[in-house]
Amino acid sequence: SDMVKSGKPATRESERSVDEYHDFVRAMYDYGWERATQLAGKLDLSGVGNMLDLGGGPGSYAVAFCLENPALRAVVFDREVALDVAREIVKSHGVEGRVSLVAGDFLIDEIGGGYDLVFISHILHSYDEADGRCILKKAFSALDAGGRLLVQDFLLSQDHTSPPDAAIFAINMLVNTERGRSYSWDEVESWIAEAGFVDMARMETPGQPGLIMARKSP
Repeated sequence: SDMVKSGKPATRESERSVDEYHDFVRAMYDYGWERATQLAGKLDLSGVGNMLDLGGGPGSYAVAFCLENPALRAVVFDREVALDVAREIVKSHGVEGRVSLVAGDFLIDEIGGGYDLVFISHILHSYDEADGRCILKKAFSALDAGGRLLVQDFLLSQDHTSPPDAAIFAINMLVNTERGRSYSWDEVESWIAEAGFVDMARMETPGQPGLIMARKSP
């Protein structure tokens, strides 16, 4: 196809209308809510008071984590067009007092600080390596000492051909994004270490996105 020959995406994100983008963000919620609630039930977030859901879109994870952890407060940082949908979802779950919405471009704008947890879900695959490193460095700066990082994405083996779900997703990234691609576990872990994080650990679940956990030294 022309896309494969040129390496250019079939449709740029900027060509979507506002209504199409809202529909896309709602679809992200419909697709991801079950995963968000499952993950919220698995994670021990004791000691986490403030979390940042960076590029959180509909806010699924911020909401699910807050429902599971009554003392938790969360910030969803994303573009205003995504937060239009997040506002509806936060209200529908009755957590508008605990989930704040902050509009901005996290590559350019300040993302705040004083967080105990920064969650970065399905973000890195949309960006090139330089931007990925930048995002992780900003996450490090936003965390208090001892704070935690969670990165969730479809991560590839070192040969970039498995697991099948991640490999298929990598093709999807070629079709739909200008600069993004899927990365391997080793690549993302090297960026996390370079940003200054320690105590890295993997959570691998068959058929699900991979999760990398790390910590900012106390």
